[in-house]
Amino acid sequence: MKFGFEDLVVWERATDFADQVIDLVEDLDTNRKHFRLIEQLEAASTSIAMNIAEGKGRFQKGICSILIHSKRLAV
Repeated sequence: MKFGFEDLVVWERATDFADQVIDLVEDLDTNRKHFRLIEQLEAASTSIAMNIAEGKGRFQKGICSILIHSKRLAV
């Protein structure tokens, strides 16, 4: 059974983006002092899709405002 947000193209793109960021981060060869920055980058990229999913579940009619809010958080 699919959730409603899984049918949104924007959610699919957000999850694809998060996957790309995580793949890029895994290939980084960096020293220890950058681990926190990398964690924040991964968290920010995955939060976009999570915010869209949460907004779709809460506000069926207000999905546009949720998408705008998710975009602002990502920047």
